[in-house]
Amino acid sequence: MIKPRKISILIPFYNEERSLEKTLNSVYRQIYPRKLIDVVCVDDGSVDKSAEIARRFPLTLIRQSNGFLSKSYNRGLEHCTGDFVLKLDAHMYLEKRNTLSLINEYFASDPTLAGVCGTYRSLEENDRNFVRDIRREAIFKKDVKDKLITLENFTVWSSAIGAYRQTALANIKFPEEFTNSYGEDTYLQIILHNQGYKFIYTPKIVGIHDACISNVQLLKKMRYEILAMGNILLKVTEQRASLEVPYLPFFLSFPLSLILSLIFYFFISKIFILSVIFFASTELMQGLPTFTITGYSKTKKTIAFFYLILKECIQAICVPVYLTYKIRSFHQFTLILRILNRWEMKKIKRFATLIGLN
Repeated sequence: MIKPRKISILIPFYNEERSLEKTLNSVYRQIYPRKLIDVVCVDDGSVDKSAEIARRFPLTLIRQSNGFLSKSYNRGLEHCTGDFVLKLDAHMYLEKRNTLSLINEYFASDPTLAGVCGTYRSLEENDRNFVRDIRREAIFKKDVKDKLITLENFTVWSSAIGAYRQTALANIKFPEEFTNSYGEDTYLQIILHNQGYKFIYTPKIVGIHDACISNVQLLKKMRYEILAMGNILLKVTEQRASLEVPYLPFFLSFPLSLILSLIFYFFISKIFILSVIFFASTELMQGLPTFTITGYSKTKKTIAFFYLILKECIQAICVPVYLTYKIRSFHQFTLILRILNRWEMKKIKRFATLIGLN
């Protein structure tokens, strides 16, 4: 029998009075030794009754001025006393009562495992987060099977319902300069992979996501995701030490061929047209798996497909501009170009495989 280890549950929140109590109740109803459950909440400057709700439970409450996600994570981790830390969104309800037991079992199975993450589904049918859910399965390849995540077999780790091994976080922190984007957890994941750690996705850990968003909010999330790519590139290249940065379609990929097309346009218009066609083909082919996912209507899958393509196109324009203003040295510039070129070569090889040329 696997010995249960102490698990901290880290819940940052900002104005979550509607859902926080349900989230905490889902934690305290876990079938796990109560003395081995350590709950830490970080109030990131809420102006509603969230803090009042948190005080009704036996937990550690930390209050700070609004500082975005990384600051809350770092402050909370300072107070987490568990061997493992489950990061949980304040509007994420644990569906199964054995979630903490599963986390304990996965970490016990492999000492090189730095993180275990699960899956989650929307509480409401009209939630536009279905784009996220379709992308998770079609692009990130997180479906009904466990998926071991390494640098060679990379996909993003779901921090909304994911647990870290405390010792893996001993000498690193979430980047607090990511105040205009997501990506702080992916940056940390890349660092830990470079240190030899692995991650795992499992559909056995399930959450119910109670944060319905509209089309407008979906586009706002797109902005955070696009800027995340720029911030991750800047962060991993700000040191002279060489880090391997894995390729991932639609999050850590980049249509370099489109930029080259714009350059070629000033010299030979025919090359411009051909390269745009090639760019469009590679991007469209990468998005096609969205139509293979079951459990969603054709309308939802079509919306998800065009969202992903739109995001990639906007990324092609916005990220170079963003990097131009943020790059600090020629060395950093060359490192970023090297990473982008490696991603593009992998994309071209993948495209060639899809059309039967490889």
